This record gives sequence, C-alpha cells and structure tokens, in this order.
Amino acid sequence: MVCRGWVAGSLVAVVVSGSGVAQASVPAVQVTAATSSYNSGLLLDTGKYLAIEGSVGKGASTAYLVVDFAATSGGTYAWAYHFEGAGKTGYDMVTALNGVGGLVITDTNYGDVAAPSYFMDNIIYPAHGEAGVVSNYWHEDVGGVSAGTVQWNEGGGMNALTLQDGTLEGWYNGFGIYGQPQTQIHPQIPVTTPEPASLGLLGLGALALLRRRA
Repeated sequence: MVCRGWVAGSLVAVVVSGSGVAQASVPAVQVTAATSSYNSGLLLDTGKYLAIEGSVGKGASTAYLVVDFAATSGGTYAWAYHFEGAGKTGYDMVTALNGVGGLVITDTNYGDVAAPSYFMDNIIYPAHGEAGVVSNYWHEDVGGVSAGTVQWNEGGGMNALTLQDGTLEGWYNGFGIYGQPQTQIHPQIPVTTPEPASLGLLGLGALALLRRRA
C-alpha cells in the first residue's frame, strides 16, 4: 500500500509493507545544500549530488552519515566515511566522524563489551550553530539511492548496521518530542548541483579517485 503526504513542502510516498513497516521514498532534491558543503560524488538524481560537510577514512567503499536538525529549526547535513573490506558498522562510522569539522556525537552503551547496544544521546554541529535536544530522542534510518530517490528504512541500531558501499545512515532529532506522539520522520537530504563548467572537473576527479582506489 502506498500513502502520500507532505513533509517540509515536498510530496513523500510511503510504502507500507506486508509486515506493516512504513518505508518512505524521500525525494532526493528537496533540500538545498549549505554553501560550505561540497560534492560527495554520490549521484542522487540527474545532475544532483549528495552534499557533504567533510569526510574521514580511506578505502574503496564509502558510506554516508545524514543528520537532520529540522525538529530544532535547523538544517540537514551529511558526511562521508571511506572504508576498506567487510564488517564495518554504523557505529564505526559514527565513531570515526565524531570530531570531524567540530561535529560532536555522544552515545551510551546499554549492553556490555561482548554484546554492545549503543544508544544515540545527542549530536551537535557548532560550525552551523546546530544542537540536538536530548529529550527529543534521535531516530535512526538506513537508506540507499534507487531511481533518483533515497529509500529510507527504519534502522535497527548503530552496531547492528553493517555498512556497504553507498549505505546512508540517517538521524532525525524528533522521534519523541515531549507532549507529542512518537513519529518516524525520515531525514531530508542535502543536495548540491554543480555548475556546468564544474561537471567536467567532477568527472576527472571521479576518474582520479577510481585510479587511486585501484
């Protein structure tokens, strides 16, 4: 079953699976990137790329962290995490990106060393004056790009997420705002559209990156 509604002025299609779990298809072009963001090389739609604030790591695979501060009247931002091989988790990415460009991520392990269970406490991004509210609670989504849109699914926890090339891990700070019902709102996507003259340079840069990774 497909339901449609409006989120931040954009039409969002929500597919409800047989299990009753809502899976939203969020238009990949609904957010304009901040001027300090740069092109990740991840194509979202024709001529439109994921805009990122920074990156960390090395390797042939790249996953992306998306953080949406809309619940506190803020913007949405993304970062890239480069890695090699299998077995990297969402928690590995969050830990590696903590501190990049002043990003502050805090969490609590409610499990133990043998069986960790990490809970996102808060995310702060002072470079843009963004600060989540702990009592709002952060909601995790996991997504990927398909047919020009980001397909979000509900996440199962940072340490339970096994990263693949192109994985997006999204966080929205408004799952449990005091006095309001718990709602699953998917993060919006920061987008950059390169100028025509820069598209050629982007292609050359991607080629150089492929050669470096090879």
